[in-house]
Amino acid sequence: MTGDLIRLLSMFFAPMGGEENSTSQSENDFVDSQMFLSGLLIGILSCVGLFIYIKQRGSRWGNILRFILKIAR
Repeated sequence: MTGDLIRLLSMFFAPMGGEENSTSQSENDFVDSQMFLSGLLIGILSCVGLFIYIKQRGSRWGNILRFILKIAR
């Protein structure tokens, strides 16, 4: 069962076309940089959203977060 799942995931995430791929290296680098930047943006936005959520609730985690921010200043 696990082997089948790994094989299915590797087929899904494998680069299409293999060596016969007609895209150039610069196009691949462009796509890689786009994927990296979009992942970075999603990560930053989720951290900001989590920060705002914790700060709005005023819970114990919010107090801990405020304490950490006071130390950072």
